[in-house]
Amino acid sequence: MKTSPDREIIQFLNRSRIILNLEDKHLGELLQVKTRDVRHVLSGKRSVTIHNLLHALNHFHVSLEAILEDRVDYKVLEAQFKQNGTGESGEFNEYYTKNGHNKKRSVINILNYIEKHGSIEDKFLILRDFQMKLSDFDNPDETINNRFIVELLDRLFKRGYSLKEIMAMGEFSYECNKDGELGQSLNRLRSPKELLAYMFEVSVKKYDTNYQYKINKLTDELCEVELHQNPDVLDAMKVDKLGSPLVSLMKSGVIKTLPSFLGMDDFDVKIGKSIHAGDEHCSYLIQYKNQHKVLH
Repeated sequence: MKTSPDREIIQFLNRSRIILNLEDKHLGELLQVKTRDVRHVLSGKRSVTIHNLLHALNHFHVSLEAILEDRVDYKVLEAQFKQNGTGESGEFNEYYTKNGHNKKRSVINILNYIEKHGSIEDKFLILRDFQMKLSDFDNPDETINNRFIVELLDRLFKRGYSLKEIMAMGEFSYECNKDGELGQSLNRLRSPKELLAYMFEVSVKKYDTNYQYKINKLTDELCEVELHQNPDVLDAMKVDKLGSPLVSLMKSGVIKTLPSFLGMDDFDVKIGKSIHAGDEHCSYLIQYKNQHKVLH
């Protein structure tokens, strides 16, 4: 199947050739065309097969969607090629690291869900759409900004993941963290009430400073927690709102399975208020049974 390179693709190839100082021979090898035909491709006079185009993009570590949507970060692209000339490694995309107030832990949970319910290739391809690599998410305690998880979930939803699956990505947090530091911290607690107090008053400060969490009500059977946007983060990122309805849904999944750390039944979680529905802050209403963990 042939395709005539459209304006965005031609622009990308020409810009990449200049920025990376690629000779026609090298670019021809990437596109799998003869050296003498490279200039015809760059001018749009010659078409290339989809297979050959994707072969080149694999080496550039850039997705076709990123090119068509004009989301290519050429600084990252240049750094990757300076590393070893292949585009397989390099610096992390600064667009998503600057003003980072989230740990990468939540993103890693999502990526692990994608791999378990799909394949490692699915995980690789979604990261390539952001000009990122699997190794960029080796350390769950490194930071990333709110922009990335918003765009990641939005892109997954557009690719066909359902709302139920988005929530399940949050629920998968237990599987990813049960044997780690977070799991060890929560496992020593004895009741849902104690668990929620620790989570929203202590633990969350280590993992998410985009919001200020405030427990409004906490009983043996009910918890209401408010999330107020951190004004410093809003100012630094120059936005009016953080997160998205999909991020809120994913977070409700995280909260739902917190009792699993105690060997108890899931919480019943409802989203109360939302800044994305016009409210001044977000809130979650959490209901549960009054029970205590038996310590051995």
